[in-house]
Amino acid sequence: MAGREGISKEIYYISSVEMPDLTGFLRPNELIITTGYAFRHEPMLLCRLLDEMHRIGSSAIGIKTRRVIQEVPPEALYIPIREEQRSR
Repeated sequence: MAGREGISKEIYYISSVEMPDLTGFLRPNELIITTGYAFRHEPMLLCRLLDEMHRIGSSAIGIKTRRVIQEVPPEALYIPIREEQRSR
């Protein structure tokens, strides 16, 4: 999704979601936009979502910060880098 290899991924779908479990709803080449409301008390749910997005082949996620959550949890920022390294 992110990292050096993710920058050129094409986006075919854009979805705005506020639920923590999107298993079965995600699509390849999808951009997810969220305020992070569903993850405000459990940041690991965001990590799980990112793992699932990577597995499906989603393109990217956009998270609005400073409204519901102040910043993206650090553990979530490292998931795309870890996945990029794993695929080499």
